[in-house]
Amino acid sequence: MLLFQDNGGGMNPDSLRHCMSFGYSVKSKKANTIGQYGNGFKTSTMRLGADVIVFSRTPAKEARVATCSIGLLSYTFLRDTDRQDIIVPMVDFEVQSNGLQKLLRSHINDWDKNMETIKRWSPFSTESELLEQLKFIGQQGTRIIVYNLWENDEGELELDFHMDSHDIQLRGVNKDAGKIMQSDHLPYSKHFLSYRYSLRSYASILYLRLPSLFKIILRGVEVRHHCLVNEMMIVEKHTYKPLKSTGEMLSDGKAIDESQHILDMKAVVTLGFVKDAKEHPNIQGFNVYHKNRLIKPFWQVWNSSGSHGRGIIGVLEANFVEPAHDKQGFERTSVLARLEARLLKMQKDYWFSHCHKVGYYNHYVNKNGRPSLIGPSIPKNKSNLHRQNGLVLKAFPRSSRSRTRRLPAKKFQKDACRLTHGESAQQLREMPRSISCTEVQDGGIIVAENTCKDLAIGDAQQQKAHPSNSRERYEFLKTEFRRLQQDLFGAQKQMEAALEERNTLKRELEDERSHGMESDTELRKKLKEAVMRVKKLEAENMRLKSSQ
Repeated sequence: MLLFQDNGGGMNPDSLRHCMSFGYSVKSKKANTIGQYGNGFKTSTMRLGADVIVFSRTPAKEARVATCSIGLLSYTFLRDTDRQDIIVPMVDFEVQSNGLQKLLRSHINDWDKNMETIKRWSPFSTESELLEQLKFIGQQGTRIIVYNLWENDEGELELDFHMDSHDIQLRGVNKDAGKIMQSDHLPYSKHFLSYRYSLRSYASILYLRLPSLFKIILRGVEVRHHCLVNEMMIVEKHTYKPLKSTGEMLSDGKAIDESQHILDMKAVVTLGFVKDAKEHPNIQGFNVYHKNRLIKPFWQVWNSSGSHGRGIIGVLEANFVEPAHDKQGFERTSVLARLEARLLKMQKDYWFSHCHKVGYYNHYVNKNGRPSLIGPSIPKNKSNLHRQNGLVLKAFPRSSRSRTRRLPAKKFQKDACRLTHGESAQQLREMPRSISCTEVQDGGIIVAENTCKDLAIGDAQQQKAHPSNSRERYEFLKTEFRRLQQDLFGAQKQMEAALEERNTLKRELEDERSHGMESDTELRKKLKEAVMRVKKLEAENMRLKSSQ
């Protein structure tokens, strides 16, 4: 069995019936709750075990008297009695000075029938045992018992109660022996390595902010709230404001009239390296919360084939995206896609700025330990800058006296260091050959400029066409190597963008395909049930005709 108990306000008879009926939810009307579909309690308890019994007690409040209620949702009962509809037997009591008195909602025979059903199909075979469970609650609260827990193919419980006496863990594929060993010598990465199979680890990061009067006790030991920000180093904070286009829907179902930032909707993204990052663990991802509740733990937005992005973790609260029905992810919308793209950019920029500080090799850091302009931080094209073959082409001002014309590639000697404003095409022709020039426009020239050193290629002091000694040869080869390295980086960026676009399209296609398969399976199941029911009715009809 699994026992869940709280000392909250409890549920009155009406609230308990709403809780145990399918498709009813009052949380969708409240601002600070994530419930919407009204199936969470039922589906979660049925995933853990076949049967669940609920005890709840509410104190006297205003005109209402104190009440106690018991409800049973039993798959075993429905299966063994061959029920076509879902029957949930419930009984209610009124708390009076002389004890508990039956609280009738219809005829007393219905109350007695429900009590007999609960006693037969629950772990408590007498009314006194059921009332004893109500006493354990105290003055108010709820007590939930899930029993007949599910087993795996080997006949073992899916839940492991023996590995850790103060924890409840999952068996099977979610437990990786390598990660368990890593968590012993990587204390700051423990939650990333164990949250998939450890309830204690997952519960410690389940809420972004924990109220002072709230706590979770698991198997007799309190779960300590864990803040991932405290395990980061080299921390950065960024504010992201979602932008919605005309016609898109907000999370509350309202459409906006024009492109605008959602008022009072923003996400403060905190990211940094985990403090174990110098050990180079394969750990990365963003913990995305919605209304204080963790929805997507360690969301990996950068799927790099190498070590890029490792060790970077982030935390944010995104109230502008809609959680999926199982609260384990978000609905795939354009808002989520834009958030994913922005988080990816943040992680890449952070990586190329700081990865060398935790022992990773960074091609884009100069001798002073500072990121160079060759990396991802190259400024975007402006009106007077042109990007060509990984270099920035700087356009000098044009003269209004001469016409625009394109010249063949030419070379300039050492004494002709740089063309300045006002030199015409005729002067350009008369100059000796040294460095290639691309174009002359109205007396001005476009010169290729090395963005790393901020020197023009036209400067003969930096690059010569025919170096005469080994030192000059080395400088020439070094410059060429940097240029080729930059070209390679540009090609890699284009390839990564293409792969990212391909992966996004692949995910969308897989989501659509899985959704279609689920719908098809559900329809086939319903059709099969309908056919079986028709056959059963036909057989019954034939039997009645023959008896007549």
